[in-house]
Amino acid sequence: MVPSISVIVPVYNESTRIEFAVDQVMSALNSLDRRVRIEIIYVDDGSTDGSSDVIERLILDYPLVPSRLIKHQSNRGVGTAFINGVLLANCDFITVVAGDGIATQFGLEELWGNANFGLITLSNRENRYLNHCLRRLLSKLLGVWFTWLTKTRVVDPHGSFLVPTNVAKGVIKKIWGNDTTTDLDGTYHITFLQEALRNALVYKTVNFSTNQELESNSTVWNFYNLKKFVFTCFKITLNKFAPRL
Repeated sequence: MVPSISVIVPVYNESTRIEFAVDQVMSALNSLDRRVRIEIIYVDDGSTDGSSDVIERLILDYPLVPSRLIKHQSNRGVGTAFINGVLLANCDFITVVAGDGIATQFGLEELWGNANFGLITLSNRENRYLNHCLRRLLSKLLGVWFTWLTKTRVVDPHGSFLVPTNVAKGVIKKIWGNDTTTDLDGTYHITFLQEALRNALVYKTVNFSTNQELESNSTVWNFYNLKKFVFTCFKITLNKFAPRL
């Protein structure tokens, strides 16, 4: 039986990059040669640059790949885009591909080609340390924290993943309930993945290549995002010992 993957593509003002991102997706799919099936769920998170128009054209360009477009009326955060995409997923697995094209064809091939039923697959970005020393330190600390919290050795907690759809929907229901009105930023990734791994019976890790230019120019570790990241980790840690605060 060929595994199927719901590819969630959050988009915010990526009209100049989304086509490249989709090219990587389609190239990976063609290279795998029917070893997987995919559907694409685009979530335009309130873009103001015409990203939806580009996506609608891309959907027409690839009629053989089931695709749909969800539009948020305002920018609600990549976490909300992810959740709303997962809730509409119909395939065996869910994964996320950023609309900026940071994922490469070869990374997607490695991740998707290792899809096994009932198994969570994590990625280890080969070039995640291209940026400054603070990012290297935080990445290592996050890995240690994830390993302690989930009792699962996680090398790269902020990498891509494949999660069985039933597990993903269960995690979302447990953490966020049926409320899709909450605005969530990029820290959703940490909250979601640690809960999924805490309930996983099996998992594995594969290498994953990313776009080196985008990876090295990432601003994910600016001071504002760092504060949100630390607060999220602190809250999760407290909930581990006191689920009802």
